[in-house]
Amino acid sequence: MSWEYAPNFDAACRAALSSKNNLVYVCPPAWWTTLPLFKELPAEEPTENRIVVLIPDSLGLQECAVLLDTVEQCAPAFAVSGLTRTERVLRSGSTRTIVATPGDVLKLLSRSAIDSSSVATVVIGWPELILDENTDDVIDTILAECRDAQRIVLTSNHEDVADFVERHARRAPVARSSASESERAGSARYAVTDFRSIPEHLRSALDVLDPKTALVWDPLNGECRAPLHAVRQPGVFLNSVTEEQQVDLAIALELPTNEVLEGLFASAKEVLLLLRPHQIGLAKAMLERARPLRLPSEADKAQDKAFALRKMVRDDIENHSQYDGYLALSSLFDEYDPATVAAALAARLSVPEPLGTPDGDVPTWVRIRIESGKRHRIRTGDLVGALLNAVEVPKNRVGKVDVREGYSLVEVRADEAEKALKGLNGLSLRGNKLAARLDRR
Repeated sequence: MSWEYAPNFDAACRAALSSKNNLVYVCPPAWWTTLPLFKELPAEEPTENRIVVLIPDSLGLQECAVLLDTVEQCAPAFAVSGLTRTERVLRSGSTRTIVATPGDVLKLLSRSAIDSSSVATVVIGWPELILDENTDDVIDTILAECRDAQRIVLTSNHEDVADFVERHARRAPVARSSASESERAGSARYAVTDFRSIPEHLRSALDVLDPKTALVWDPLNGECRAPLHAVRQPGVFLNSVTEEQQVDLAIALELPTNEVLEGLFASAKEVLLLLRPHQIGLAKAMLERARPLRLPSEADKAQDKAFALRKMVRDDIENHSQYDGYLALSSLFDEYDPATVAAALAARLSVPEPLGTPDGDVPTWVRIRIESGKRHRIRTGDLVGALLNAVEVPKNRVGKVDVREGYSLVEVRADEAEKALKGLNGLSLRGNKLAARLDRR
């Protein structure tokens, strides 16, 4: 298969773009799929004909602006983050494309910060998502103010916005980003990320899943994202596929089209999609089964840092290296509670953020919920014994075990979570057949 992405714009679509007529572009809510469309826009002077892109904040204002800044016809692009600052930028004439929520655009129009007569194109990004936010009247008002502007509607499902298109882009030609209809593919995993966290989450995914061979599909590598050399390692290929056999893991850094998804399944034994929150529903519709993968969060890092601090202090105590410090601080113990003195010292300690243990493990904890508890005669020792003996999870990889009335919570290291889940599910314990899943709270 070809990994190149080049939607086929027919003559009617190209004519609409060149003559500034309305157009509907059917594409998934992923900004990378819109780049070919924006590149078809006619090039004009930046300050004379502005492009206004209307999207909800959840679709990533900054991500959209970064991508459009790579397109000659749209650059410079500016994401509205504050009205006063935006007014200053617009007065300077240093931007052509404005990316903003409908509410902010309406405020800028009311302040005359945006001259409606200078707006050449209004892009409505996935109105099926915007209209869910009760902004229908706001968009109607904006389009009425910019009545002479070309209207481009981006949508993942033309039928969902048929009434909107009939009102605002009647009889507009329809272009499609994907040649194939949406069909459910195989089973894949997904993790939630954002535009700026992709490199970090890619590294975490490789650590957690630990494939021997992998490919990373990144449609924007070299477009607006710096090459991810930091994650290059033996057996991990960027934008390439081994021809000899399937790799262990394929990671898509963006929501793929149907054709690309088929290629990922054909090229790898396991597929992971790094998604934005608003893309999860569409991804599930594309897949027969979508399973979440938990990646280390900021809370995990804080927990690991606290764990490392406790270990360092415990080691110092056991090595009898605290006596000089005790003498230095003994007078403070008369003035303050010893716990307060210890906490103040801990706050001053600089404990390096743990990136991994010497053997390469991922030093994060996950929590597993087991649907059996005290009323099922389950005890803490039963679960610990099951993990250590039946499932064979190392003792230092088992954390807190909390047996409650109707269920139990068990902490294990992230890299042991898959093994623990498989081992615990279906295991018989005190006459109970265990059911285990990741706890999301």
